[in-house]
Amino acid sequence: MIGREGEASSDALARAEADSIASLTASLKPLGIGDTDATRLWIALKSKGALLIGCPHVEDGNALATTVAHIIVGGDTGRCLRFQGHPWWAERSPGSAKFVIAQERLTMMRLCSFLTEPAGGGGKDTLYFVLFLGISRAELQPFLVRLPRHLKTNILRSQSSPNGFMDQLLPSDRLYILATAQLEDWLLEEVDVLDTATVLLLRPDQERGQADHTAPTAALASIQATLYASRHFDPLEARKALPPRGVGFDPLRGLRELLTLLRRHLIGLEAGLIRDAFLYLGNAWDATRQGLYTSDRFENAELATSEWLIQSALPRLANAARQNADLARDIEMWLANRYPQALHGFEMLFTNLHAPLIKYNRLSSANSSTSSCDPPFRLDEPRHDCSRVAV
Repeated sequence: MIGREGEASSDALARAEADSIASLTASLKPLGIGDTDATRLWIALKSKGALLIGCPHVEDGNALATTVAHIIVGGDTGRCLRFQGHPWWAERSPGSAKFVIAQERLTMMRLCSFLTEPAGGGGKDTLYFVLFLGISRAELQPFLVRLPRHLKTNILRSQSSPNGFMDQLLPSDRLYILATAQLEDWLLEEVDVLDTATVLLLRPDQERGQADHTAPTAALASIQATLYASRHFDPLEARKALPPRGVGFDPLRGLRELLTLLRRHLIGLEAGLIRDAFLYLGNAWDATRQGLYTSDRFENAELATSEWLIQSALPRLANAARQNADLARDIEMWLANRYPQALHGFEMLFTNLHAPLIKYNRLSSANSSTSSCDPPFRLDEPRHDCSRVAV
């Protein structure tokens, strides 16, 4: 078991995490997953216990989720439970609501059996996986919202239990829920899902890569132990993992600037937006506070912030931006200056806006003197009285 205390154990954990990411990357290359996407996947697993993977072809997502689970649990198939989603009846068939309820009951019966049998078995870093493959929008609430919430309370309703509840469950921090779905707009419209799961949108390379046999191959048990030891599910613990602020460097700069922008528009701040910033940014660094995306701390902070924006912040702000063209414009201008990689995700989210968005590269010449490293507005001079905004 890899320890968490002391400089020596931090160095060992950092090396183990680097080897684990390299091994995961090598294993996923045949599925068309590149280095950056493999790192995104690892950080997603470090941040939350539930993950929804969206791919253009759901079969690619299914193969990815199954491979990740098998890499971590190894050959122990008893620690991985698989369910097949049914989008064809959940979305299109008459009386689909009845089918959804019936399917949820059957699923919960199997799930309760799976969660109670191994309770207390194995070490505390022994992980289990539940896969929901090819789910529909109708299945998001029961499996990616209600289920994670019930697991945290260690009480799960079961139709087969005499009292209706199973109260000897596997600890929730030892269980991962991986779900896959077709890559569609609605994946980022279900805001409730963002509170309990990470939504990871991937486009595997159609020309499959080859496994990198020169990469370090960490033992399966080591990958599992490393994931358990290096992750931070608690936002405050994740924040402590961030490198300290320095001259010209602030790992939470994006969060601070976005909060300032929202105050200008009198937008109430969601706790989930801030919590996710701590999780996705804090888990993007290893135990020695070196970046996981890249060794350059500025670039690593920018990439981690872009991921947080696409996976959490922008979807949470979608409704407000649709109703406020000025807010949408200011967000887009800020992204163009600070986080251009997140701008594409922003444009995809708000393609249905009635009011046209101002494209940064079409700004009038009056604004052309703005430096690319400066925001298009001053962050220390709010336009409105923000005293009524809750932080």
